[in-house]
Amino acid sequence: MSILVLICGIPGAGKSTLARQLIEARKGKGMPHLFLRETDDFFITESGEYRFESYKLSDAHHHCQNETEKLMSVGSDVVVANIFVHAWEREIYFKFAERHSYDVVVIFCNGGFKDIHDVPEWKVELMRKEFEFEVPKHPYIKHVFFYDGTQKSFDEIDKVVNGDE
Repeated sequence: MSILVLICGIPGAGKSTLARQLIEARKGKGMPHLFLRETDDFFITESGEYRFESYKLSDAHHHCQNETEKLMSVGSDVVVANIFVHAWEREIYFKFAERHSYDVVVIFCNGGFKDIHDVPEWKVELMRKEFEFEVPKHPYIKHVFFYDGTQKSFDEIDKVVNGDE
């Protein structure tokens, strides 16, 4: 069965880092590719520079959702690394999983990395206070993890995401 991994957390929590580590670990095992999609991708210019424009955030989320479902429609394994402050922001991905018969792994990151996008500290603190950890009870949601940036934490996630379980 195909897998959808949702990596959630405030800026600087280690979402992108964890996603890249999972992709690299999978490559090393000779498994099918794990595709990464992030809302941040929408804000990368042709020259590779990150340029966030808040008025385009809704478009960026829709782009990420559309790209994710395209991959899922052909059976590709996908990891989506986004902030997902509110539980409802994850719901559309759960609907995609149900529609395409995917197993879902939800990972909440708190790795304590540096935010690479210079989000103001007051904004990060607001996200931290509002962050919702609720995950609905659905048969396709197979695992929920709390990633703390340690090797032990990574190894537990890797076993599930990359098929050692």
